[in-house]
Amino acid sequence: MIEVYQVTLANYVHTACFDHVVRALRNAASNFPEASGTVCIGGHLWSGPAPDGWIIWNSEQVSPDNPWMKEGYIQNCKNHQVWDYSGTNIEAWSRHYGIHAELLPIAYDPAMTGVIAPCKAKLYKPSFYGCLNDRRKEILARFDNYTFSHGTYGRKLDRALSRTPCVTNLHYYDPAIFEVYRCAYLWANAVPVMSEEALDHDDYAHMRDMFLPLDDLVARAISRDYPSGEEQRRDYMRAPWMSEHLEELI
Repeated sequence: MIEVYQVTLANYVHTACFDHVVRALRNAASNFPEASGTVCIGGHLWSGPAPDGWIIWNSEQVSPDNPWMKEGYIQNCKNHQVWDYSGTNIEAWSRHYGIHAELLPIAYDPAMTGVIAPCKAKLYKPSFYGCLNDRRKEILARFDNYTFSHGTYGRKLDRALSRTPCVTNLHYYDPAIFEVYRCAYLWANAVPVMSEEALDHDDYAHMRDMFLPLDDLVARAISRDYPSGEEQRRDYMRAPWMSEHLEELI
């Protein structure tokens, strides 16, 4: 049986951002009871050498400029098998660190769906949640109104998402790859998403009405011209599921 290990840190709530991916991978892995191994999610937070036999499923943007790409993490990735959710990251692993990584996308799994309860009392303004930096603050200042939350996970986040008419996805870094760790959970639960364009948005061409130039995203948010969450969920589910991708790796 494939085990899934989620790295957590005391007094660091943000490891909860991996919860839905952990559930999805565990459910997908249950289709292959004869397979074995331990997949680590959140390995960039691990202190010290990784245990023998770990498969590290990277969740960070691979760049020397990313402060999470520390020497210890890079060494662990050199000593272990590495999976990655992004084809752009896979190329960067090879170019910057000489590491061969294999692709396991954050694809759909039924364990992701049905978590966020529908709510008829929708708010009229779009939402943003995540860490703020100067770049995100400057973009959000262009919105006429929005809801914001930070450090919110679990049922509290689900309640907020059930009321939002749309989530806007803004990059922390520029340029950046797409924050699919965040948005896959929204797609699976029919929460509409609009995102600014990303380095790898061509990898998500099956997700229609998703990526916009920044000026267009702001204009649509102001005019309340939101995409359909149900259509985005259908698009997400039409692509190969996580169990299909996992079968190719094990």
